[in-house]
Amino acid sequence: FASVIFSVLYVSFISNYKKPSRNYRTIETSKLASSHQELTEILAAEFDKHGVSGVLNWCQGVDLTRSYTSKHLVEAAVRVNDKGKASGILNALLGSCCYSSSNCNRDKELDAQFAFEFFQAYNASTRLKPDIVTIALTYSATCKVYPTIANELLPCSSEQIEKTTNPKKSAVSFDLLHEDENFFILNKPSGLVLSQNPNEARTTRSKKFKDRSSIPSLEQILMEGDLVKKLSSLNPDGSRGFVHRLDRGTSGCLVIAKSNEWHARLISQFFLRRVQKSYIALVYTNNLKGSTELPNEGTISLPIDGRPAQSSFVLLKRVGNLAAILLVTTKQGRKHQVRIHCSKGLKAPILLDPLYGGEAIMFHLNSSALSAAKRFRSEENFCLHASTLSIPDFDVHVKAPLPDWWDEILDGIA
Repeated sequence: FASVIFSVLYVSFISNYKKPSRNYRTIETSKLASSHQELTEILAAEFDKHGVSGVLNWCQGVDLTRSYTSKHLVEAAVRVNDKGKASGILNALLGSCCYSSSNCNRDKELDAQFAFEFFQAYNASTRLKPDIVTIALTYSATCKVYPTIANELLPCSSEQIEKTTNPKKSAVSFDLLHEDENFFILNKPSGLVLSQNPNEARTTRSKKFKDRSSIPSLEQILMEGDLVKKLSSLNPDGSRGFVHRLDRGTSGCLVIAKSNEWHARLISQFFLRRVQKSYIALVYTNNLKGSTELPNEGTISLPIDGRPAQSSFVLLKRVGNLAAILLVTTKQGRKHQVRIHCSKGLKAPILLDPLYGGEAIMFHLNSSALSAAKRFRSEENFCLHASTLSIPDFDVHVKAPLPDWWDEILDGIA
């Protein structure tokens, strides 16, 4: 995808726009590197300690666009042995060019030029190729200075889904938390998968789960329903509109883009940690070893898949002797981060979570509560809710009410 569009993109950029002069200067700071190997070690160390945020902070400290060439940075980053880590570093370096959109003291034209040059060097790499985050960040860094050229990075608008057939009344009702002409945020129900791969063979599911093959995905419901008229087509897996993911069992705030341009902007917001999210988790506390109670608040630092991951929590309420309600915020947003941090970090798994020990509470429920728990488990629900989401740059702040079915669980264990 990236390699196909790049030749047209860069030739057009060079022929139509005059490059601003770049004033390279030496910065007296220990953060600057004198060789490719030293730069590789610095970038890897910052990423190992603080992930994307560490690399972004390093970029600000060295005035990246005036201190290094894009080719120098790419060559140093691709030397990192772990490809996933190298990709994260490359996107963080590119993401540093997006700060000019919110910082009037930065040179927007210089950042836009640097982003295009960086994209060229990244795309020429034989070891790694740009991904959807790379495309989104390049677009975000350049769209205000070179809008025509930036739009060539994205699939044309005709590839966005414009529904022409008569929409059906949606079988599932949604709480629409925010909507404008560019994107919307809805309160996703528990037990609803975002999208399904039609080419993927159906696997035999455990008997404890219902046969849900006939239940449509959220994408199908949106495509066939009357809630929205169009969805973006930027995701490489073919799914429409989804800017980020929520697991099937998780409910709450979900951001969905209507256009490819805004999909790219929103991906950049998430990657640059400008989106603020919080979760409500109902956790099982009876298996805590050496302590009868959770602390009132705290921080969990526990790597996930070898990458830094940090979450903070506040104890909102104790529920009988078996459970507690937590408010959890994540710094990174790794896959299953809240679920893993509750289960392995706090030794307090999320209720009904089938992967991380959340079904253990069922041995301690009375018959009425057990019946309800089994029913919700069979629907692949668990007690994690994406409660709030804020995008300050776009002045969007939403809160999703808890699912009604939580009341039945809470009543049974109180």
